[in-house]
Amino acid sequence: SSVIEILLTEIMGYNIAIGNRPPASSSEAIYCMLGCSTWWNQTNRGCETRKINHHVMVESWHLGFPHIIALLAEMYQDEMPFNAGDMGYP
Repeated sequence: SSVIEILLTEIMGYNIAIGNRPPASSSEAIYCMLGCSTWWNQTNRGCETRKINHHVMVESWHLGFPHIIALLAEMYQDEMPFNAGDMGYP
């Protein structure tokens, strides 16, 4: 994550803010990127009160949760994070 932080700040000129609670899994990261207020809470993700703050996720295993991705894509069509490509590993 430090390499990406350096690339985004020094090369691309973006402002970076690292949260104090990093997502523990790719499924948590999806809820976090959707702006759910308690994305870490598996029983109540807090998606009824959303504020999108996180915009980039590097390396994700979201394809391991196709049922979650399909459900969230249906619920939040305009805000659902999308896969911008892979890193080129075979």
